Amino acid sequence: MFGSVPLRTYLPDGDIDLSVFCSQETAQSIRDSWAVKLQSVIEHEQSSGNAPYKIGDVTVINAEVKLLKCLVDNIVVDISFNQIGGLITLNFLEEINSLIGNSNIFKRSIILIKAWCYYESRLLGAHHGLISTYALETLVLYVFNKYHSSSMDSPLAVLYNFLVEFSNFDWDHYCLSLLGPVPLKDIPSGGITADAALAPQHTLLEVDSRLADSLGRFKAAMASSKGDGAPRAFVIRCLNIMDPLLPTNNLGRSVVRSSFARIRRAFGHAATLLRCVALKAV
Repeated sequence: MFGSVPLRTYLPDGDIDLSVFCSQETAQSIRDSWAVKLQSVIEHEQSSGNAPYKIGDVTVINAEVKLLKCLVDNIVVDISFNQIGGLITLNFLEEINSLIGNSNIFKRSIILIKAWCYYESRLLGAHHGLISTYALETLVLYVFNKYHSSSMDSPLAVLYNFLVEFSNFDWDHYCLSLLGPVPLKDIPSGGITADAALAPQHTLLEVDSRLADSLGRFKAAMASSKGDGAPRAFVIRCLNIMDPLLPTNNLGRSVVRSSFARIRRAFGHAATLLRCVALKAV
C-alpha cells in the first residue's frame, strides 16, 4: 500500500492505492496480462455469495501506468503492478514530515490544502485533467522549503503562502522544481537547474542538512528502481512540476489546458479572499 492512506493524509472521499509485487521472473511473464487475470479473479469473487466485501465496477485502465480500478464497499481501490516508486515516495514524504516536526505540520498542511483543492475549488484529480495528489504534495513541500523562516505556525498559514506563491508563479515560462524555477526553454536540452536569479535563498534544504541528505538518498533509490535503461525525457505541458525524486518526471502532466486556466484563477481568488479576511481580523 502507498499513497495518502499509509501517509495518513487521506480525505473521506479518497481512494486506496495498492500495488502487486512478485519475483522478477514472474513479473516479466505477467507484465502485460496481470490486470486481466486479476480482474477475472475479482469478478469471480464479486459473484460469490460468500464474499466478505461488496465489490463492483471492476475496470482495467490502460494508462501510462496500467491500473485495475474497483469499488470495495464503496471505497475506490486502485491496483497497480510493481510500482516500487510509490513506496519510495511514501517513505520520502514520511521522513520529511518527521524532520520538519512541529506536530506533523507538513502532513496537516497537506490535508488542509487537499481539502481546499478537492471540496472548495474542485482542482484535485489527475484522471479528470486536474492536479495529482503527489504534485500537490510537492507544491506543499516547496512552500516549506522556501518559507520555513517565516511564521508558518499553522496549516492555514501554509495554505496562504501556497496560494500566493502559485498564483504569482510564471507557469508560462518556468517549470517548478524543489530548488526553484527552471526555465522551460532549457529543458529540451536536458537543463534541470533552477534559475539562480529566481531560486529561493536560505531554504530549508540549505539550513537543515538532514533534509538534503534525505532527498539525496531517496533520489538515489528512485534512480536505482528505474534500472539502467535510457531515462525518459521531461515532457512539457501547460503545468510543469519537476518530481523531486525523479527530475525527468513531470508531475503536472495530467493537467489539461482548460483546467490550467481555472487552477490559476482559483489560486489567485482564494489568496485575495484570505488576505481580505486576515486584514479584517486585525
